[in-house]
Amino acid sequence: MKFDTINNIAYTGSYLGTISGVSYKELTDRLGPSSGPSMDGKVKAQWMIKFEDGNVADIYAWKIDLPVKANKTWNIGGRSSIVVPYVFQIFGKKREAIEFIFTNQQI
Repeated sequence: MKFDTINNIAYTGSYLGTISGVSYKELTDRLGPSSGPSMDGKVKAQWMIKFEDGNVADIYAWKIDLPVKANKTWNIGGRSSIVVPYVFQIFGKKREAIEFIFTNQQI
């Protein structure tokens, strides 16, 4: 799956799932630098990804208490549930490991 990172759009209220076991270094190695923390401080780091089919995902650290570089659990957001497995593919995670919530359904 081809993708590009983008920083010129903002999604809010788009939580779809969680990916664990991915370090901050892995994120920056694969996606480049974070677009930074949010103005209100609730999001500590964030990456926006646009996939070849036009779907957009947001990977972010929401309200964490530890330093962002020590974080290994990230929220996945987007407007379509298809982005969750796309994000897992980027990091070589198996689909069965997805913690996924979308309109109260599990896949």
